[in-house]
Amino acid sequence: MTFSWMTPHTTQKASRECKDCHNKSKTIGFGDGNLFKKNNKWFFEPVFSGNNFDMKAPMDSCIDINGTATVNFSRKWLRGFNKAETDAILNAGICIKCHGDYNDKVMKNWDNIKDKTFCPVIKSSFNF
Repeated sequence: MTFSWMTPHTTQKASRECKDCHNKSKTIGFGDGNLFKKNNKWFFEPVFSGNNFDMKAPMDSCIDINGTATVNFSRKWLRGFNKAETDAILNAGICIKCHGDYNDKVMKNWDNIKDKTFCPVIKSSFNF
């Protein structure tokens, strides 16, 4: 299957909210479904399995949870996010639930935070 991007996320006047990219499985490329973290590892349960069409991946995905492409892209230079990129996007999404604005002191200092899975306010690691 070849995937051709149709989402105008870079052609509209207004930008998306942070949570629209960091907390939505479809935006990241996994397709519709449930994202969750358990024992410090991300998991995805798709809504559309693709099993009815003898497909190994969800019909609306372009990558799997490991960042492996599930489709061919329509241009040689196009690609989905890799594993390191999806982990970084999803881990930032945890913080965005409370710190969802670029003016927030956590977001302003994001590059200097060493352990992005630990919240000093609740003194706990995020391990769903």
